[in-house]
Amino acid sequence: MADISISLFDLDECEAKVENIISYELCEDCDAPCDSLSLTFLSERALDEIYRVQASVDGIQVFSGYVDTQREQISDNGFVCFIYARSSACLLTDSEAKPFTYNSPSALGLFKANCDGFGFSYDAGDIYCENQYQVSKGTSRFSALQDFVYSVTGDKIRIDCNNALTLMKTKNSRTLKGNVISIKRTINRANALEKINYKLNSDRDYIYCRESAFMKKRKIRSQMMKNLAYVEDWRRDKALSSIMKSKNSEYYTYTITVSGFEKIDLMDEVICFDGHFGNIRGIVYSIVHTQNGGAEQTCIKASVEFDLEEMTYVDE
Repeated sequence: MADISISLFDLDECEAKVENIISYELCEDCDAPCDSLSLTFLSERALDEIYRVQASVDGIQVFSGYVDTQREQISDNGFVCFIYARSSACLLTDSEAKPFTYNSPSALGLFKANCDGFGFSYDAGDIYCENQYQVSKGTSRFSALQDFVYSVTGDKIRIDCNNALTLMKTKNSRTLKGNVISIKRTINRANALEKINYKLNSDRDYIYCRESAFMKKRKIRSQMMKNLAYVEDWRRDKALSSIMKSKNSEYYTYTITVSGFEKIDLMDEVICFDGHFGNIRGIVYSIVHTQNGGAEQTCIKASVEFDLEEMTYVDE
């Protein structure tokens, strides 16, 4: 059993340690800017208004965020309390960026323009381009950064549990050696994509094509139309690759449930051997830690990486 410690902070920044945890669920997902923590516990009294939550496991911080929902209900044993919180990235997803056109922008410059005053640090490296980058009205502060970084590097960004902005890249390889409860394999052909037909000028047909030879070999025939006339030239290739990669990211996945609080990070490479599936190797894109009735489990979803064998051509 992992030693989990959860602290609640009221509006006066007074800290209270959570005792008598009934259940918790800590979720991380590559497609969600914010992690989430759902927590149910017993309290002898009604809580003051809570606005911030921190959680650590075996002395290492795993969550830092802000409360969206707080509920208390009277019971025979005092109060049953519920807290739902999102990680600190919510400060950027819930706030709109200033519409602006940047000349020769850098990720650090965009970070300073959009994240100043929120208490974040920058740890994403030297990322820049010599073109223009436009932030449109209605774009969140998070998306203003995310869209730029992805356009330049092909990597997503993440605000980690220590409030640092980092790149989501594969860093570690983890081998699961035991305590595997179940393994599920999924081949999802429904959402897979073979071809993108696109146009670069508003008065021309969709004659340009980006195709995945990998998906074509697997008899995937789904196609989509995209108008890229208003996407800057330097962003188009990454935009196409982004669509193709996103649509096919969950084509072949494994869901692995292990007992206990498995210390693993998003984008880690996970490896394990199963007598039925053989050698399993994939990139972690979702992690859910749960405790209910005293039993801890970690559900890991990993995507098997393939070379999509992308080709671009003009279909006159």
